[in-house]
Amino acid sequence: GPVRNHSWNSGWLDGAITDLDANATLTAPDGRGLAPPRTGGWPAGILPSGSAQASLSIRTDEAANCRYATTAGVAYSSMPNTFTVTGGTAHSTTFTGLQDGGAYSYYVRCRDNTTGLLNANDYTISFSVAASTSGGTTASSTFSGTESPLSENGMWSTTGSWSALSKSNGAYTTSGTSGARLTSPLLGPDQFAEITYDQDPGTAAWPGVMTRVQSASKGSGYLAIAYAGQVRFYRTDDTGSLNFTLLASANASVATAPRRLRLESQGSTHRVYFNGTLLITYTDPANVYTSGQPGIADAIFGGPTVKILTFSGGALSTGGTADTTPPVRSAGAPAGTLASGTTQTTLSLATNEAASCRYSTTAGVAYSSMPNVFTVTGGTAHSTTVTGLQDGATYSYYVRCQDTAGNANSDDYTISFSVAASGSTGTNHGHKK
Repeated sequence: GPVRNHSWNSGWLDGAITDLDANATLTAPDGRGLAPPRTGGWPAGILPSGSAQASLSIRTDEAANCRYATTAGVAYSSMPNTFTVTGGTAHSTTFTGLQDGGAYSYYVRCRDNTTGLLNANDYTISFSVAASTSGGTTASSTFSGTESPLSENGMWSTTGSWSALSKSNGAYTTSGTSGARLTSPLLGPDQFAEITYDQDPGTAAWPGVMTRVQSASKGSGYLAIAYAGQVRFYRTDDTGSLNFTLLASANASVATAPRRLRLESQGSTHRVYFNGTLLITYTDPANVYTSGQPGIADAIFGGPTVKILTFSGGALSTGGTADTTPPVRSAGAPAGTLASGTTQTTLSLATNEAASCRYSTTAGVAYSSMPNVFTVTGGTAHSTTVTGLQDGATYSYYVRCQDTAGNANSDDYTISFSVAASGSTGTNHGHKK
């Protein structure tokens, strides 16, 4: 890949040791050990609009009781809220009343059940709920068949300084930076465009989606792309050649299916979503392009040929489009090995949209036939308590979810863990963000 800023020979390690030597101080250890280390706080980031409740969860590496407050700096003994499930190493509680566009922070401290040691600082769990979005799709394509250049009976036009796209069961380019503009139906300035694509673009290709493309002869507008582990938002100025001005970016797992990238333009505000999660909100102070049509774009410069698999776009009232994608599941817990003596734990996972989740102890069971429903479900954070765990045993739970549009997972999401044999010490792993 590209040259890295740091390697074993770049001097960073010597610099780190020098810095530690200059700044580290010695602190006598407490003979009783440490206050409970906290990991895996959840939720995190931006929950989809419509999330009215969520499950607050955290892990400790030893049995503890955890509390939380909505104000920072509150001592453990004064914290008004105790986790509903606590006392072991997995702690969770359900809270309600979340509102679209709201931002929330919870401050957590715990007390070791054995030593009584208390956390002296806050562990912050912060997240927000995306602003409400709704609206209707007025144009779509799955790019079936083959065609070069891309036209689909005049639905797409070659655009300004962008080279032409082709299609072969997916829209793609073989010639640098290519794009196409939706020609009909004609749309107002408040609009959205959404694509799915087929693979991780890496650092030598990118798929993109556009709004407010000016005309077939001038390819200026707004552009969102998936590239190098990020979602990036640009203004594209076509003055006989293409010039890209980066307006905002956010880290994203751009290889994660269904690889759904969405750009909304409403007034001077633009929003970029990836797999249903709002990652970028940007208000263009100049509001340069106030009209135009949605479009698609694709680039390749030595990397993989990334195909755009689907497109949907249309008028935006307050945002949104018809949902045909089942929920994306992530952050399953617990994982690894729980401490011996653990007889119950909390199964939890997150989805990228509001959904109802079920589970089975047998793989391959259809969602409608799964016998167990998560106790806390219906939002984006799902949890349930399982009991009867035994030392030395291994457990696997197979989870499927269904969103409010009726889209159900057709494959299992597996949550697997074990309990250490009697006398052993378990290793607990928190959520990976």
